[in-house]
Amino acid sequence: MPVPGIASDSATESVAVAGNTSNSFNAMSADEMQQRFNDARQQAEDSAAAAVSVPQVEDLAGAEAVR
Repeated sequence: MPVPGIASDSATESVAVAGNTSNSFNAMSADEMQQRFNDARQQAEDSAAAAVSVPQVEDLAGAEAVR
């Protein structure tokens, strides 16, 4: 049966969503969310610092020369 305003050759498929579709952020208080963001930011900073750390001369004192 035609629907006014919709072309007769338009898609008529539907989509079903199963599972938990609630957003866990909705259940958090503002303080808890801020703490999680701060924790994630700190972890990212720590990871970035570890990735670009430069060995100190003291760390290389006992190392053999690599050629």
